[in-house]
Amino acid sequence: MAGEEGKAVRPEAAADADVEALREAVLAAPEAVLADEAMVQALLRAHEGVAGSRQVVDLRGALVDRLENRLGRLEETHRSVVAAAYDNLAVTESIHRAALAVLEPDDLDGVLHVLSRVLPPILGVDLVRVGVEREGAGDPPQPPLTALGVGGVARYMGADEDGPFRPVVLRATGPDCARLYGPEGVQMGSEALVRLEISGDAAPGLLAFGARDAARFTPDQAGDLLEFLGAVVARALRPWIQS
Repeated sequence: MAGEEGKAVRPEAAADADVEALREAVLAAPEAVLADEAMVQALLRAHEGVAGSRQVVDLRGALVDRLENRLGRLEETHRSVVAAAYDNLAVTESIHRAALAVLEPDDLDGVLHVLSRVLPPILGVDLVRVGVEREGAGDPPQPPLTALGVGGVARYMGADEDGPFRPVVLRATGPDCARLYGPEGVQMGSEALVRLEISGDAAPGLLAFGARDAARFTPDQAGDLLEFLGAVVARALRPWIQS
């Protein structure tokens, strides 16, 4: 019995071992402590019984710093979300203004004037062109109309014969942009292209927005609103544009 009593672990020694194990666990993952609200509150309450303890003061300071950093990230996220919402609202409003302007004229000259002169400042672009597919020679299209050969819309938009149909393409301008925009095309840095379905009997058309700013149109942007505007333009041109 005496030998067994000698081997028994004293309660004090067991408590010391538990404290040491806890200490090692906290030192191994201190962020886990600060991330646990209940643990932090329990540690801060210990300040009442350890007044003046430097360790508790340091813990409180670490918690405050952590909360300030989290608040700063939340504020930055909030500002980004609000800014994005305002940008989306401004773009939507511009597209709606452009659509109403396109639908107002009652003749082709009026529609073409709106496309070439009214839409650029509304949408913040430098050029607007409408590509139409034509066969053979004939009277040159009236600006901003631009003649494209048969299949020219798909070729300019970079569509593959077996690839998916893309109604909207946002990209940097390529070396052949001058055949759509004319001599001014060399100044364009990016473009938005919208396929126009004029009617079931007519060849497809192409609504193009050119911008000097290379970052104005990029592939990661959404094209839903431009697709809507393209449908409005196609409707406005339908009475006068035939295959």
